[in-house]
Amino acid sequence: DAGDATQRPIDLCFTPGDQGLWGVDHAGRLTRWNLADGVPTQIALGVDVGVVRTFGDGGRLFGHSLGKGHQRQLQLWDLGEAETPQPRHVWRSREDLWGAAVSPRGNLAAIGSRTGKLHLFDVASGEELTQAQVGRGAVMRLALAADERHLAYHSAQEGIRLFTLPDIAPAATWMPEGPSVTSLGFSPDGRWLAAGLADRTVRIWSVAERRAMLLIKLSGDCARQLMFSPDGRLLATAGTDTAVWEMPWSVDP
Repeated sequence: DAGDATQRPIDLCFTPGDQGLWGVDHAGRLTRWNLADGVPTQIALGVDVGVVRTFGDGGRLFGHSLGKGHQRQLQLWDLGEAETPQPRHVWRSREDLWGAAVSPRGNLAAIGSRTGKLHLFDVASGEELTQAQVGRGAVMRLALAADERHLAYHSAQEGIRLFTLPDIAPAATWMPEGPSVTSLGFSPDGRWLAAGLADRTVRIWSVAERRAMLLIKLSGDCARQLMFSPDGRLLATAGTDTAVWEMPWSVDP
């Protein structure tokens, strides 16, 4: 409903097999759309969904900060059974959370703090694997590649930063003085990194070549969230409008 801002999806994720699309709105309501007929199904989690939100494992996992504002707890849900989501873990930090990501494979989770600290967790056990001081400012808009070999985030002070895993070593920095980043995500094969920007564009970089590959100009609001389809051929963006874009390249090996 474009007339009710609280019901517009602000985070998106394709479900396995490209048959559906998950979305969450400002009120914390989860909605699953069937792409065949567009019919939505709403699901209430029964808790406050904070400003930090992330999907993972092909739409099977959903993580969010608890309460209002930048809180210090991240709740992870198992969405395997759409009618009865189950809580998995609650991760706590000594600092306010500014970013979070769950890998598409569902093995790793990352949390970023306002002081530039990054935490990596094992999703199966819930245990913390490592932590590192990766920057000067808040770690926002986190993204984990499907092969779990790269991580990216945005910092207002440092731009878009790319790191290799598991050593958390810096690999590239893009647009250190560019417009604000509103969303960030890897393609399923880890070859591309897409960023939604405040200037109402989406830019896509080659991870291997460390260079810009594609510019998409949006007609409406900026992309508050974006997500590649499991086969990498589609890119969904959400803002004032929700759109699905067909990528102009082959994703075959």
